[in-house]
Amino acid sequence: MGVAYQNNGLYNWHMKRSSLTWLCAGLCFILAACATQAEHTKPVTGSNASSTMLSSSVQSHTSSFATASHSSENLLDDTVPDVTGLPIEERLLENGALEIGSAKAKRVMTLFTNHDCEYCQDFQNNLLPHLIQNYVSKGKLRIDIVPFKMAKYPNSDASAAIVICAATQGKGAAMNQLLFANVDKKTLRKNIADLKLDFKALDGCTSGQWVEEQLQKTSTVSDAHHITLVPSYILGEKTFTGLPEWSDLRGQVDAMIK
Repeated sequence: MGVAYQNNGLYNWHMKRSSLTWLCAGLCFILAACATQAEHTKPVTGSNASSTMLSSSVQSHTSSFATASHSSENLLDDTVPDVTGLPIEERLLENGALEIGSAKAKRVMTLFTNHDCEYCQDFQNNLLPHLIQNYVSKGKLRIDIVPFKMAKYPNSDASAAIVICAATQGKGAAMNQLLFANVDKKTLRKNIADLKLDFKALDGCTSGQWVEEQLQKTSTVSDAHHITLVPSYILGEKTFTGLPEWSDLRGQVDAMIK
């Protein structure tokens, strides 16, 4: 049986606007450090970056998937495949979710997650690579990643905001993975700097009204599906809660695709 964390409902979305800025404090020092390094690098431009936040909601970007997973040629067992560098299409949806995979994929998984949740981290690092390798990269499945705020993790909105804002530059999936990585702050700073983002734009995005509206939209999605535990995911008409074994998850996905 899977395991999951629960939202105890103590967190109130209707807080002052300045609260999000306060929540970002734990991560903003990383952005500041990265911005200092980025002053000597060329900002992301062209097809892999959007000029406005609005355009990112309708445009797809292709970026390399980053993971700390171990490699394996045998995908029939539970060994986590290495999908590092695999080009994955991504887009930011109107409901605030980050979608990865081809927009032409007929099947979708909606994944509710939180960067501070241990079981969500396990899902991201040990199960998502399987899904990427076996379904997403083959155009069979797209995954909508919906951040889920939790009272016990006051920085939930801060990390979610950074992922959403990184997605406006076509780097949402990569940023999402980095925030799940179990590394020290120095390594995290370096890894984020390596994304070569426009950090001035990123900082402006995370402190603006637009990203708050996107977070509210993701909250609406979670409420609409009565999500109270993470990780949770929806396949077709079925909602699953907890951290499954890969064999079980594969069976669930195959049943939906068939």
